[in-house]
Amino acid sequence: MIGCRHQKPIRNIIMFSLFKKNFSPPPTPTANLSIRCMEEKDLEMVMNWCKEEEWNVGKYDAAAYYALDPKGHFLFLLDEQPVGAISIVRYSSQLLAIGPFIVKKEYRNKGYGAQIWQHAIELLENNTNATACLYSVPTQISRYASSGFKKDFHIQRWQKSFVKKTSNVEETTEDLKQLNSLSIESIIEYYQSIFSASRKKLLAKFIQNENIVGFASTDDNGKITGFGLIRPCVQGYRIGPLYANHIENAQKLFYSLLTKANNCTVFIDAPSHNPYIERFTSFFNLDRVSEADTVAMFRGEVPISLSTNKHKNYAVCSLEIG
Repeated sequence: MIGCRHQKPIRNIIMFSLFKKNFSPPPTPTANLSIRCMEEKDLEMVMNWCKEEEWNVGKYDAAAYYALDPKGHFLFLLDEQPVGAISIVRYSSQLLAIGPFIVKKEYRNKGYGAQIWQHAIELLENNTNATACLYSVPTQISRYASSGFKKDFHIQRWQKSFVKKTSNVEETTEDLKQLNSLSIESIIEYYQSIFSASRKKLLAKFIQNENIVGFASTDDNGKITGFGLIRPCVQGYRIGPLYANHIENAQKLFYSLLTKANNCTVFIDAPSHNPYIERFTSFFNLDRVSEADTVAMFRGEVPISLSTNKHKNYAVCSLEIG
């Protein structure tokens, strides 16, 4: 079971980082770190570290990430001072996600990142029946491969400078429904059929937040055929997740979400293995932000539903928790 290990020193290995682009073997640290589970305020602090690194995280992500798994976020300390952090979120007994992995600037190049990563590896080794996933910058793929992760698909960053509403907004979106008007059970059922694990706690936090907007498309029987969310980030807005059975659904949802962006730039992280992504991004004249591309990597078997439903995945929720 993944859980807290209070104030336990952890041993060293070579340092890896989900988002650090330059790699060099760290020196042996002069001290071991202690560790504890985060409180929600700690995770908010860590998300602020991410903002300082110019990671375009959502303004309200900390509360949602914490709700996912309160025991899955770990803070590392040196003489009671926060040094770094990592999250290993348990979605189910079959799926784990490695989230923000970061060391504060003033503590880098001392080997502390190695200690933090070792803690993650120990937890994964105690959950051998579970698949673990993460997103890596391309330069770090070989490093994570050394820990048993295999690359599966690429994530492309795209952006759209907001275009003012046109006269046909209502016509384009009239058959869509506000996400908060639907039963959360129906949304979870659709989401889980693609993602492979329940995201009820995450969705509940997002849907309850008045600053986050969602729409869904439905068929004649009221069954969900697609849905998407838009939320404010450090810079502009992020659309994700965006799932849809057909590209026409995805286009309507994306367009309706764009109208909520308040003249700001909108970003999406789109799985390149969706065969309709090129057509989708061309339809909206989206611009590539290739320097922010990542690669989805898995340790263990990739959930079948993610592979068989790749044509329905137009934007991942986040690079921190998938």
